[in-house]
Amino acid sequence: MKKISLFLICIGTVLSGNAQEEIYFSDDGCCRTIPAYTQHASAQSKAPFIPSFEKEWLFPKAEYEHYMNIIKEIDPTVYRDLKNDEKTISAPCLIQATQQKKPGVGPLSEDTFLYPFITMASVTHWPISSQKSYIKWFVCQYKEYKKITPITPQERLQILTIIKSLAPELHKEIITQDPTAKDHIIRYYVNTFDGVGGSVSPSIKTGLPVIRIGYTFTKASLAKQYFIIGHELGHYVLDHFELTTTQHTQMDLNNFEAATSCIQGAPVNGQLPFPLTFIKAQQRINEYEADTFSVVQFKTPIAGGIEFMTSLNYGYIDPKKETFKQTHPLWYYRIEHLKRLTEIQKNTKTHSAISWKALAKKYKFRYGIY
Repeated sequence: MKKISLFLICIGTVLSGNAQEEIYFSDDGCCRTIPAYTQHASAQSKAPFIPSFEKEWLFPKAEYEHYMNIIKEIDPTVYRDLKNDEKTISAPCLIQATQQKKPGVGPLSEDTFLYPFITMASVTHWPISSQKSYIKWFVCQYKEYKKITPITPQERLQILTIIKSLAPELHKEIITQDPTAKDHIIRYYVNTFDGVGGSVSPSIKTGLPVIRIGYTFTKASLAKQYFIIGHELGHYVLDHFELTTTQHTQMDLNNFEAATSCIQGAPVNGQLPFPLTFIKAQQRINEYEADTFSVVQFKTPIAGGIEFMTSLNYGYIDPKKETFKQTHPLWYYRIEHLKRLTEIQKNTKTHSAISWKALAKKYKFRYGIY
C-alpha cells in the first residue's frame, strides 16, 4: 500500500493499524470518512466479523461505564440497543476517538453494518452538563443511523442499470471484476437529505469507482438518480481526489500562501486559515465541474439536478459568508449554473472518449493493494 500524506480535509486512503480509512466526496456539503477493512467475514461465521480492535480505541472500564450510564439516562432505548449489539458482536459499541479515527456514528466494516459504533472523545474532564450535551448529540446520530437499511441486490441492480446506460464500458469493467457489484455499489452510511445523498472514491482493490448511495436513493426520481450518478462519476473521471492527496499538497499550499502573502488582507473574525480557504474554494469549483460533466458528458436531465439542488437548501442565515467555508457551492448558484448549461447540453453532439480501464489503472497505482 502506498503512503499518502493528508492535509486538512482530504480525499484518499490512510493506514491506521490494521484498518484503512477511505475519505471521499459526499453531496451533503462536506467530506466524510468511512473505515474500509481488507478482511472479510467467513461464510460460516454466525456472528458478524469484527476487525481486531486497536488498544487505543478502548475506554478504561470505569470511563466506559460512566458514558454508558449517561446514555442510559438520555435514552434508555439507545442504551438497550447498544448493549444488545455488544452481546451479538462480542465487542464494545462505544469506543474512543483517536487522531486517525474521528468522532462519529457508523459501522467498522460492511459486516457490521447493522451494528453502529459510537466513536467519541474522552470528556471526563468536562463539567457533567457539558458531557451530557456532547453525548446527547451522538445518541441522536445513533437513532438516525438506525433508520438506515442495508443495501439490497435490487438497489445494486438499479444503479448498475444506470451505469450501463451512462457508461457501458464502465459497467463491463465492474461486472467483469465484481459480478454482483457488492464491492463497487455500497450503502452511504451518512443519513443526510432523507437518505438520497451519494459519494464516490476509487476502489483500493480494482481502481474502479466505488459508488455509495443513501438508503432512499433508489426511491428518488430517475432524473435525480441519473444526475447524481453522473455527478459522482464526474468526480472520478476528473480526478477530484488529487487536490489533497499528493505528497506535494502541503508544500504547494505553503508556497502559494507565501507567494500571495503581500495581497492577503488583515484577518477577519471567523476567517479560515488561508490554505484551507484555498482548498475549499477548489472543492467548490470541483462541484461545478462534476455538475457540468454529468449533464454535458452523460446528458443526464438538468431537471434532475435542479430537483436535487433544491433539497440542498442549507438554511444559512448569511448564505454568502457561510458558503465561503463549505466544500460545496450554495444550492441557488448551482441551479443557476445548471440552467446556463441547457444550450451547451443541447449543442454537444459527441461525447469525449473515456478509458475506464486506464483510469482504474491510474488509481490502483496511486492507492491500490498489490
